[in-house]
Amino acid sequence: MLEFLRVVLSRYRVPALLCAALTALCVLLAASAVPELYAVEAQVLVAEPVAVHRLANPFAAVPPLGRELADVPEMLSSQERLVQLIKRTGLVDQWDAGRPWVLKMKDRLVTRLLGPVEEKDRIEALVAMLDRRLWISVEGHKVRIGAQWSSHQLSLSLVQNTLGALMQLRAEREGKTLQAAAEALDRQYEGVRADMAERAKRIE
Repeated sequence: MLEFLRVVLSRYRVPALLCAALTALCVLLAASAVPELYAVEAQVLVAEPVAVHRLANPFAAVPPLGRELADVPEMLSSQERLVQLIKRTGLVDQWDAGRPWVLKMKDRLVTRLLGPVEEKDRIEALVAMLDRRLWISVEGHKVRIGAQWSSHQLSLSLVQNTLGALMQLRAEREGKTLQAAAEALDRQYEGVRADMAERAKRIE
């Protein structure tokens, strides 16, 4: 094999060097066209809201936490939540940050041919990118949230804002549980009060 390579390189030295140079150039162009992504991941332990359920209904069993967390990834990854996340982190204003030169050239060409890209189109494109680069999973009582973006500040901001949305979702659920329990107690109180008033009339 070594003798074969020596003979080939001695006879076809210029084509071999040209092929190696073209291969190296293609590799460099491909590497520069692919954006560098920074990954950030967080893990949060969600405790069981025992106090909330005890206040809502002291005699009912506390529902298992796994059932409450099962739909968290789907809710946090919904299109409405992703649009809110894009607006909170300012991804639209940082559209060009970290984009490779190939995509920047494509954007300039599209702008010259079709005019500037509307904000709603950029939001739709960012939603599709977030759907691939933002992941949320549930493992027991733990919720894992991770993101990949072309800037480590943006990756960190995406994870932090998603954690905030998780806490907000939990607070909304606990508030609805307490509100539903309060309304049920009010109805029960009104029924007992009406019953006592009817008995008082019979006694009179």
